[in-house]
Amino acid sequence: MSTENNVAIGWDEERIEQPNEGGDFIDLPPGNYRFTVSKFERGRYEGGTKMCACPMAKLTLDIDAAELGTVKHVHKLYLNKKCEGLLCAFFVGVGLRKHGDPLVLAWNQLVGRSGVCTMGQRTHDGKTYNDIKGFVDPPDASQQQAAQPEPEQDVIPF
Repeated sequence: MSTENNVAIGWDEERIEQPNEGGDFIDLPPGNYRFTVSKFERGRYEGGTKMCACPMAKLTLDIDAAELGTVKHVHKLYLNKKCEGLLCAFFVGVGLRKHGDPLVLAWNQLVGRSGVCTMGQRTHDGKTYNDIKGFVDPPDASQQQAAQPEPEQDVIPF
């Protein structure tokens, strides 16, 4: 949901100048999309059956959907040992880490960074949602892997 549309409407509003009849959700077809990190927020995941409570990064990504325009998508990164691979994949995807290097969580450098994500879909409670399935290595990241074998695919799956 875009922040400019996230404003309460009073019960006695006389008229709404620009009605948002379709909402601002755009169902993206699966594929690779360029994105830019437009917002970073610190949060907390309260835990569940598959993962304990931990800090959580809530990222707003502006996804370039070509003729559909720019789509805002919230992506969460969990700071849990179970999710180290996902954190590494994201930081490689935005160019803040090279394969084989230690992961440095450079949160203050994220806003404005760009990359390519693989978008898919997931269904929950009968509704379909856009879902990031992985991040594509930038061209220079694969050149950094001289000592490691080439990956079978460009996308790091979640």
